Amino acid sequence: MPLGKRSRPARVARSRRRSQPSDIAIIGMACRLPGAATPEAFWTNLVQGVESIAFLSNDELRAAGVPPNVLGHPHYVKASPILESPAGFDAAFFDYSPAEARLMDPQHRLFLEVAWETFEDAGYDPLGDKGVVGVYAGAGGLVLCSRVSFKLNLTGPSVNVQTACSTSLVAVHLACRSLCDGEADMALAGASVVRVPHLRGYLAEPGGIYSPDGHCRAFDAKGSGTLFGSGVAAVLLKPLAAALADGDRIYAIIRGSAIDNDGGMKLSYTASTVEAQARAMTEALARAQVLPDTIGYVECHGTATVLGDPVEIQALTRAFPAHTDRIGFCPIGSVKSNLGHLEQCAGLAGLLKATLALHHGAIPPSLHFETPNPRIPFERSPFFVNTALRPFKRGSAPRRAAVNSIGMGGTNAFVVIEEAPPPPKRARKPRPLVVLNLSAKTQEALAVHVANVRGALAAKDAPDIHDACLTANSGRHHFGHRFSAVGRDRAELLDQLDRFVASDGGQVGLEAKRRRRPIVFLFSGQGSQYAGMGDALYRGEAPVRDTLERCFALFKIAGIDLRKALFSDDETRLTRTFYAQPALFALEVALTNLWAAWGIIPDTVVGHSVGEFAAAVAAGVFSLEDGVRLVAARARLMNDLSDGGGMVAVGTRADTVRTLWPDGAHDLAVAAENAADSTVVSGSKAALAPFVARCRRLDNPSSSRSGRSLEPSRSRRPASAGSRRSRATRSRIRHRRSTGATSSAKPSASAQPWKPPRAQARSCWKSGPAPP
Repeated sequence: MPLGKRSRPARVARSRRRSQPSDIAIIGMACRLPGAATPEAFWTNLVQGVESIAFLSNDELRAAGVPPNVLGHPHYVKASPILESPAGFDAAFFDYSPAEARLMDPQHRLFLEVAWETFEDAGYDPLGDKGVVGVYAGAGGLVLCSRVSFKLNLTGPSVNVQTACSTSLVAVHLACRSLCDGEADMALAGASVVRVPHLRGYLAEPGGIYSPDGHCRAFDAKGSGTLFGSGVAAVLLKPLAAALADGDRIYAIIRGSAIDNDGGMKLSYTASTVEAQARAMTEALARAQVLPDTIGYVECHGTATVLGDPVEIQALTRAFPAHTDRIGFCPIGSVKSNLGHLEQCAGLAGLLKATLALHHGAIPPSLHFETPNPRIPFERSPFFVNTALRPFKRGSAPRRAAVNSIGMGGTNAFVVIEEAPPPPKRARKPRPLVVLNLSAKTQEALAVHVANVRGALAAKDAPDIHDACLTANSGRHHFGHRFSAVGRDRAELLDQLDRFVASDGGQVGLEAKRRRRPIVFLFSGQGSQYAGMGDALYRGEAPVRDTLERCFALFKIAGIDLRKALFSDDETRLTRTFYAQPALFALEVALTNLWAAWGIIPDTVVGHSVGEFAAAVAAGVFSLEDGVRLVAARARLMNDLSDGGGMVAVGTRADTVRTLWPDGAHDLAVAAENAADSTVVSGSKAALAPFVARCRRLDNPSSSRSGRSLEPSRSRRPASAGSRRSRATRSRIRHRRSTGATSSAKPSASAQPWKPPRAQARSCWKSGPAPP
């Protein structure tokens, strides 16, 4: 399973055209096809012109239960497009018992595995937070989608599709419409066909739709039928703008699609019509807003039937010349010449082929074509059959292809796709260390997984090591058996992977099966700031840089030049509350976004002083804009106060501290008992002076205010503090002050706006976990 989805969200590069709101990116794919269990193996077979049809011996067929009278029939063809392991299923991986797995239809079993692999191929944890994801798929007469939605917790539309041979391409069309309508953030589209019994030939009666020799000779004069087989495939779709913003790897773009039906004005139910096919093609091209002469390849339905192929080419010829009179410029082909007809999965097999052709910049050959079908006037059409591997040339427009699929009963589907825009250039300063986390459900599976990843990272076309680590860490689900490696470069990671493989998995760390430990973020208050803090993260991490830039702009509107203060050579600038509190707030929010980009989301946030505002933003109670306005007002008010208060940290017990107070020290108070041997005293500076003469004073350059010195600021609370709107929380909030009670309830319409507790003399920051 490929690693290396992306390193970080990046600015979208300007492409040669403007993307349309209806543009949909194909960001993930997986398959089980005859002769290929992965898209990579499928592409290799296509490029090499491999025909993945199994020609079976009499012994194999007898062992599979074919009756002797059938086996000896003169029209019995001993060929079939079969899958490598149609009955294979990792039941424990999906938490099924062996008994449950035996009762499941193999179409469900394999589609679950393919769906999981599709998400992983796109760089998303199949069980993680992926937003709202829909499922559009079909199988051989079975309800398929709801099981996938249940097992992978997909909460978008879950729609079973059944239009016979065009099912999977219709599913793609419906998924695209759903995304354009905003019903989901992503959509899984696919199909699953597993023929049972699996090892079987077929009877090819003369004049029927079955090939008499086990080969599918699309568009050829010898073409006299097709053969049916098994296949499972899926693609993960996402709006192009969102995919670019999230840094997803994009295989291709779906520019437009259309479906229709022949209706009743035809010779028979199973027949197809030129008019309906041409109508779907024309509509898809119009939705894609592309001219037909910019289409560089058409993946046809191409079943090699006597009438089916001529009708399809006639429909294409009618749709294309409406905008061009060019002849013989567009290559066509049919994946059925490689795989046979995969029924409901046929359209998606064609889409995978065309997508990979765009992705790799090459057009694979269509097999078994020698002499054109005499019913097809290629010499007067824009098309020719592609019989050899050729470069997919790019003209003034991006490379484009189209896929046609026809369903028995008359449902036609046509999809226009385009090559992905070039990935944006990333000016990235490599981190000094990279971390690679791998996991599996069993020790044996982890050993295999580590070996596979080791091979992928050592390959000539290996992904960027930072991208690979990010995908492994945040785009994969983390199971109980785990392996981690930390290194400065690829060589160091490979060395650790090699040592793990050589140890035969002896270094596996086993985590007991339990709930994930909750994550708590603690946001500190004033006193933790220092000159130049966050500088390296700002230069090296886009989430930090983007968040700080946003904070700089917002604080500038509030009259605070935070950029100058945060990255100034003047170390005294951050000692002023006016700058210190906004700087801490901005950096804490930026760090929260950095952790989120790495897949670390807190369950609870704890804040003290100005850290409470950052915690509220992290939990979703405040918007960033509201938080900036409140922090800016707070910092200005506290900065304007007379500098008459102070705080002192003393490394001893509170009762011992009180014995050191000078006589008549009415302006002193124990502000906090951080620990048994850590006490904070607050008061006026006049009262603190004789006290510190009797004990060691721990200087706090932030000059935190005592409770009495804060009294004037309460009457000057800005109007903005009461005008902001509370929002539903994402994380639980614990306030460092007051009782430390946890808040997770959604605000009601009558609730008062959330605000931090009133500053108390007993409030202070400590560098450690907040007390309960």
